[in-house]
Amino acid sequence: MEYQKQLNMLIRKILFILLSVVLVSCGGSKSKTVRKRSFKDVEQFSILLNEMATSHPEYREFILSNLNSSITTLDSYVESDDLSLRKIIALHPNSSGEALETLSTDKDVEVRSYTAMNANTSTKTLLKLADDESVEVRKSLAVNQNLTEELYDRLVNDKEEQVRMALAINPSRPEEIVKRLLSENNPSIRHALVLSETVPADILNKLVQEDDFFIRNFSAKNSALTQESMDLLAKDEHSQVRAGIAENKNAEAKLLAKLAKDEDSLVRIYVAAHKNTPHEVLEELFKEENWNMYANLFRNPNLPHSFFSQLAKHDSVLFRQLVAQQKLTPPQVLASLATDKELEVVRLVAANENTNYTVLSELAKSTEVDVRAAVAKNIQTTDEVITLLANDKEPAVRRAVAVNETASAAVLDQLAKDKELEVRMAVASNPNITIDVIKLLLSEETKELTRKVLENNLGKSLELDFMAFYRLPMLDSIGN
Repeated sequence: MEYQKQLNMLIRKILFILLSVVLVSCGGSKSKTVRKRSFKDVEQFSILLNEMATSHPEYREFILSNLNSSITTLDSYVESDDLSLRKIIALHPNSSGEALETLSTDKDVEVRSYTAMNANTSTKTLLKLADDESVEVRKSLAVNQNLTEELYDRLVNDKEEQVRMALAINPSRPEEIVKRLLSENNPSIRHALVLSETVPADILNKLVQEDDFFIRNFSAKNSALTQESMDLLAKDEHSQVRAGIAENKNAEAKLLAKLAKDEDSLVRIYVAAHKNTPHEVLEELFKEENWNMYANLFRNPNLPHSFFSQLAKHDSVLFRQLVAQQKLTPPQVLASLATDKELEVVRLVAANENTNYTVLSELAKSTEVDVRAAVAKNIQTTDEVITLLANDKEPAVRRAVAVNETASAAVLDQLAKDKELEVRMAVASNPNITIDVIKLLLSEETKELTRKVLENNLGKSLELDFMAFYRLPMLDSIGN
């Protein structure tokens, strides 16, 4: 029972890794960029992973789920008796067409489903999966973005509604397929089509005229809406629909000004964050003195700097904290908050990547561990300060340096020998560690440390659409 629980957790973690997009945002007056790994580094790590998969079977699940695992490594375990390994290979972006063809006949439904979604699965294999007896497999196939005309034709005629609904949310389905799905006049299919957010404009603008709350609600944010359709939905009786229009990136200033007077605060809050909202409207919304309102105003790239300055002087510490943690807060405002009497405000300034590097250098001298740790983790902190903090007496500060993706190879090498395991664990997760550091950490043969190293993808990430897995849960939004 415990093993099954651990396996399920691992599979969920692998799904998260394989479907994640890593977004690194660098702001501030002195921007530092995170280093990219060389081909040689990746190649050496792949070889190391392959060797460990053979010599350490107890870590095989973690090794195969690493994005640097090679085709050779993955192919070696495609016929493994271990179900978890076959699931990982079926999901993996490096799996070969041959391996996926083998897995397409696996006795396990999940393995075949993952294979059906994999972008590397050949058309020949996908055609076989279109005849799979399992609805789950065919549903998974329907969201694969590499479908051919023949596959679309077969799936649009599938006897199971769930399969056709899955096809409806596939953003790559051609307009002809959309029209054939609509011809069913099936509410669930129509709802699925709207969920995809890629409905042809002429069809979408007809659908929103219908008396169907679901369609209006999920269409309101769609940028394909005409101004006429947006004007109509802005008067909808349901505030969720009006709020959707307030979020629509094509909403014009005049319409947003009207929505700013909406009786529902949710609608007004979304207006506050919109880049097209006029300055005079933003000024009126700022007067509401509502935390949620301020939080959305601060997401607006056109918000005047004076608004940040005003709230930075507010009596409420909660409002000052809000300013201190915003990505758009001007460096000069953050500098004024760096001397705030409340520790949490100062810590948030130290953590903000928009904080000027000179301010960070001063905060690095703080007597507060949490402040120094925040500076140590900030990618805008200079190499000189990072090196200084790598020798801090507090493990929490050294750990923060260890996870900083701009820390130099020399600093990471030093921290890989730190006496505290928590610091070495942090080094193990840093995508910039060298092969020598990887080998050093693995030589400890500590289970936790080894797993942490094997989970390190060395900065590799995936396009979100590589796998279609994330789209299927959308169907749960559709009530039957």
